[in-house]
Amino acid sequence: MIRNYYYTVCSLPQLLFEPSSSPLSWSEFLRLCGIEVPARRMEVLHSLGLLPSEQLRGRHPVLDSWVSWEGGLRNALSRIRARRSELPEDEFSRAAYPMNFPTEEAEAVMNASTPLEAEMHLERVRWDRLDALDLAEDFSLGRLIVYGLKLRLLERRGRFDRKTGESVLGEATDISPGSAATGVGGRSS
Repeated sequence: MIRNYYYTVCSLPQLLFEPSSSPLSWSEFLRLCGIEVPARRMEVLHSLGLLPSEQLRGRHPVLDSWVSWEGGLRNALSRIRARRSELPEDEFSRAAYPMNFPTEEAEAVMNASTPLEAEMHLERVRWDRLDALDLAEDFSLGRLIVYGLKLRLLERRGRFDRKTGESVLGEATDISPGSAATGVGGRSS
């Protein structure tokens, strides 16, 4: 028998892709769910994250679908990166996830003009997939799983920060922050 969580689902604020700020925190989401959702189901919600993990499989059909889809997307992205680097495509793929993922979305992510644009496109693709998963759900645990994953996406997007990004890029490429526009190593081109 499927248990519905009418009170919990109806009490959660709507999540929108734009703006990227979340109307509630992860801990607040879990607190609200804990009012109505039994402890063994709460374990599923506590385990939610954006990385596909085999440990999540078998816990709920929505989660199975998400893990498979996200793993397939990551395989598609790694195959594109390998192809562009002239490396064997299957060397970086994970066999546990689909290898036949449609590459159009992955290509669009990889063809973005800036890393931030690529990340935003990737987040939109993920959000749209979660919207599709949500259509089949009512007031069930599946709806709370989708909501939780969307909340995780918004949390991730909230950490996108230009200064932090420039600093990480600088460390990785030995370019000082703020000099990326002038070329490699801060030299004008």
